[in-house]
Amino acid sequence: MSSEQLKDALDELASLKQSAMDAAETFKEGVEAVAKKHAISKGAISKYVTARLADKLGKLEEETSDLETLLNTVSEV
Repeated sequence: MSSEQLKDALDELASLKQSAMDAAETFKEGVEAVAKKHAISKGAISKYVTARLADKLGKLEEETSDLETLLNTVSEV
């Protein structure tokens, strides 16, 4: 690979990284807006979207149920 090809490859990677950073900021702002509008925590919205994209909503539902059980058990003690 020539120096010019390397420079072009690095320029392309820098462009891709910038796009990813811009998309992450847009996602963050979107999560904040939805959280505020619907009075749901940002963390919950982010976890839901991540689980949905990974086709793991069932796992998230199971984990949520387990957390609810733990919270109810601890509050009774």
